[in-house]
Amino acid sequence: MYRLLLLFICLINTSLLFGHPVNDNDSGCAHLIGLAKEELQNENYTKLKRSLLSLSEKLGSLSHDCKVDYLLLQGKYQFNEGDFDFAITYFEDAKKLCLENSFSDRYIESTYFLALANIDRSEKEFAAKLLDDIIFSKANLENSEFINEIFETRAMLYSLRGEHEKAMQCLKSSIKFLGAGENNLAIRTQILNQIATNYQTLGQVDSSIFYFKKLISLKEEAKDAQGILSDYSTLGGLYKEIGSYENAQKYYMDAMKQSQEIQDSLSLLSAYVDIANVYLEQRLVSPAFAYAEKAEQLSKQKHILFVEGQSYQLKGAILEIDNQKDMALELYTKALNVFQKLELKENIADLHLSIAELFGDKDNLYKAESALRKALQIRLESKDKTGELNSKLALCNVLIKLNKSEKEIKRWLMDAFVIAQETNNKTACQEAYYLQSQLDERLGNYRSALTNFKKHYKVRDSILNQENATIVRELEERYLTAEKNKEIALQQKQISVQELALKKRNTQITQLLSGLLIFMILSFLIFITYQRNKMFNKQKLSVIEKEKEAQILRAMVSGEEQERRRIARDLHDGLGANLATVKMRIDALRNNIPGIEKLESYNKAEELIDDACANVRKISHNMMPGSLSRHGLEVALQDICDAIQAANQLEVTFIPFGLDNIIDEVVEINIFRIIQELLKNIIKHAEAKEVIVQLSVEDDRLHMVVEDDGRGFDASNISVFEGIGMRSIQSRVTYLNGNINIDSSLGHGSTFNIEIPLKTIKN
Repeated sequence: MYRLLLLFICLINTSLLFGHPVNDNDSGCAHLIGLAKEELQNENYTKLKRSLLSLSEKLGSLSHDCKVDYLLLQGKYQFNEGDFDFAITYFEDAKKLCLENSFSDRYIESTYFLALANIDRSEKEFAAKLLDDIIFSKANLENSEFINEIFETRAMLYSLRGEHEKAMQCLKSSIKFLGAGENNLAIRTQILNQIATNYQTLGQVDSSIFYFKKLISLKEEAKDAQGILSDYSTLGGLYKEIGSYENAQKYYMDAMKQSQEIQDSLSLLSAYVDIANVYLEQRLVSPAFAYAEKAEQLSKQKHILFVEGQSYQLKGAILEIDNQKDMALELYTKALNVFQKLELKENIADLHLSIAELFGDKDNLYKAESALRKALQIRLESKDKTGELNSKLALCNVLIKLNKSEKEIKRWLMDAFVIAQETNNKTACQEAYYLQSQLDERLGNYRSALTNFKKHYKVRDSILNQENATIVRELEERYLTAEKNKEIALQQKQISVQELALKKRNTQITQLLSGLLIFMILSFLIFITYQRNKMFNKQKLSVIEKEKEAQILRAMVSGEEQERRRIARDLHDGLGANLATVKMRIDALRNNIPGIEKLESYNKAEELIDDACANVRKISHNMMPGSLSRHGLEVALQDICDAIQAANQLEVTFIPFGLDNIIDEVVEINIFRIIQELLKNIIKHAEAKEVIVQLSVEDDRLHMVVEDDGRGFDASNISVFEGIGMRSIQSRVTYLNGNINIDSSLGHGSTFNIEIPLKTIKN
C-alpha cells in the first residue's frame, strides 16, 4: 500500500524533485540526479540503480543540496525494493542534512518518507511520533506538497489505535488545505468518506449522516454513479438504525432506482432486501412480502444463492408476524439449508434464533433450546456482540420455562447485562431485568424479584417516553403537512378549471403531434428500407466483381499453362526436330568429306548444335516437365530439386508426405509452378547454401514450406512483392483459394508457408 503511495507522490510532485538549484561546480552530478529523478518517475528501476551507482562514486564532490537529493533517491529506491532498513538509513541521513542546512521543505519530505518506511517495518508508534513532530513543529508545513498525505497517514495510525476522534481531526485538517478545483475532487471525496465512516464506527449517527450527504453531493459533481449508489444504501441503513423509517425507505428507494439505471443486479437485490426489512420493522406485511418476493425471483434468475437464502428468511419473518407459523417454519428451513450450504455461520445463528422463537410452546421448548445453543455457539465464534446478547437472552427465557439450572441462567444473564450496558441497548436491559425477576421469583427471592421488575418497568417507561416524543414530533409534522394540503387543495380547484379549458386544446395538439409522429416514423422506416436495399445491392455488386476477378484470374492461369504447353510442344516438335536434322547433316559431312573433323570450325559448329539441342530440351522440360504427366507431382518435384542441387552449389532437401492424395492435374501443375518459381528466386537472389522443401497433405489441406538460409529480405517492404515471380506465385495461390505467409528478415533467411484447401478446389 505504502509503495503505491510513494510512487503516486513521486509522480505528482515533479516540481519538488526538479526545483532545487545546483552549483556550477557539480553540474555533471546535477545532470545525473535529474536523470535519476526521471527514471524514478518512469519507474525504470534498473536504470535508476545504475544512475545512483554513478552518483555514489562522486558523492564527495556533491553540494549539500545535491546530497539531499541523492539520499532521498536512494531511500525511495530501497523503499520500493522492500529494503526498509536501508531506506530508513538514507532517509535519516537526508533528514539530518536538511536540519543542518535549514532545508525546511526537504526536511518535511525526508521525515514523511522515514515515517512510511517505519510503518512498513511495523514501527507504527515511532512513525506516529515522526509525523507529530512535523505537524506540531514550526516547519513550513502549509507550503509542503505532502501536507495531505501527512495528515491522512497520521489519521490512519490513530484509527489503528482506535482513536477515531483524533483521526477525524487529522482528516478535517487535511481537507482544509485542499482547493475546490476538479483536480482535488477525488482526494476530497476520499477524505470525506473516511470521516463519515469513522463517525459511523463511533456510533455518532447524525454526524455520519451529515458527511455521507456531503459525499453524495461531491459524487454527483464527479458523476460517480456507483459511489452514489453505495452512499444511498449506507444512509438508508443509518436512518433505519435510529428508527427514522421514512428517511430510511427514501434512501433505499433511491438506491433501488440508481441500481436500475446503471443495471447493477447485485445492488438491486440488496435494495429489495433492505426495503423489505424496513417495511418489516414497521409491521407492514404486504409491501414487505412483495419486495422479498422480488428479491427471491431476481436472485434465482441471477443464480445468487446468498440473496435467495435472505429472501426465504425475510418471507419467513413476515409470515411469522402474520401468524402463519407453519409456512414461516418451512421458509426458515429453506433459508437454513441455503446458509448451511454456503457455511455462513452468522446467518445460520439468526435462523436458529428465529426457529427457536417459533417453538415457544412447551412441546417445542427443547427444540428451541437446541437451536439457541447452536446460535449462541456461532455468535461466540464470530465475536458478534449484538447476536450474542440476543441469543443469551432468548436462551435464558427458554431455560427458565424449562426449569433448568439457575447457575447457567444467572451466568448468561450477567453476561447479557454487561453487553447491554456496553452497547447502550435499553431494550435488552429491559428484557434482562424482566428475566432476572422471573428467576428470582422461581427461587423464592421475592424482594429481589420485585426490585428487578421495577427496574424493568423503569427502563420500559424511558423507552416509551422516547418513542412517544418521536410520535409527537411525527404528529406535528403530519399536522403541518395537513394544513399545507388544504391550501394545495384550494389551489388545485382553481387549477382544475383552467385544466378543463386547456384539455380540449391539448387533445387537438396531441392528435396533430400523433399524426406528425406517425408520418415521421413511416418516413424513417422508408429511409431505413432504402438504406438497407442500397447496402444489399452494394454487397451484391461487390460479390459479382470479386467473382469476375476470380474468373479472370482462373482464365489467366489456365491460359498461361496452355501457352506453356504450346510453346513446349513447338520447341520439341518444331525447333527440336529441325536441330536434330541439322545434327544429322553435320554428322553426314564427316563421312562424305574425309578429314573434316580436323577443322576447328566444324568442331565448333557441332558443339553449338549439341548445346542448342540441350537448351531446347531444357526449356521444353521447364515449360512442361514430362515427369509431371508421366510420374506425378512428387517425382517431378524430386527431379527439379535434384537438378538444382546438381547444377548449383546448393543443398536441396525435399520432404514429401501424402502427395498421392492430389489427383487434380490443374492443382499439381500450379503447385509445381509455385515451387519452381520459389526455387528460381532463391537461386537468383538468396545466396543460400541450403534449402528445405516440405509438402504434406492432411485433412484435405496441402501445407507447403520452403525455407532457406540465405540473406533474407525485408518482408515489410512492398516493392519486394512487385516482381513478376512473386506476383505469379501470389496469383497461383489465390487461384487455388489458398493463403501465403512469409517470414523473412535481413540476414536471417526466408520461410514461405503456403496452405491450400484441396477440398474447396475439388468442389
